[in-house]
Amino acid sequence: MHSVAATAAGDQTVDPYRAALYRGRLRPGQRLLLYTDGVIEARDGAGRFFDLRSAVHRAERSGPRASATSRDADADADEVTLQQDLGTLFTAVGAHVGGVLKDDAAALWLRPLH
Repeated sequence: MHSVAATAAGDQTVDPYRAALYRGRLRPGQRLLLYTDGVIEARDGAGRFFDLRSAVHRAERSGPRASATSRDADADADEVTLQQDLGTLFTAVGAHVGGVLKDDAAALWLRPLH
């Protein structure tokens, strides 16, 4: 499992093979993307790997960001946004490989509750 924390301030990639333990705290507005090697090792017809960093930035910029007035509504809007962003990410992976993945691929995008 690999991870990248994509934030408005930039990306922080954590290499699980170099660190026995990574500890951090997500702040409001930050998100953590966990993904398997099937995502980043997905290849197009020319053998090029999938560009996850660019896809993450496109996913975060795509679609409307819901606005809400209460904490519960904010949480619901964030959940919808995370689902949309994951959908956008996997649509990009599928397009990159021509529709058929040759490896399993999984991703989980997390955000702090408060």
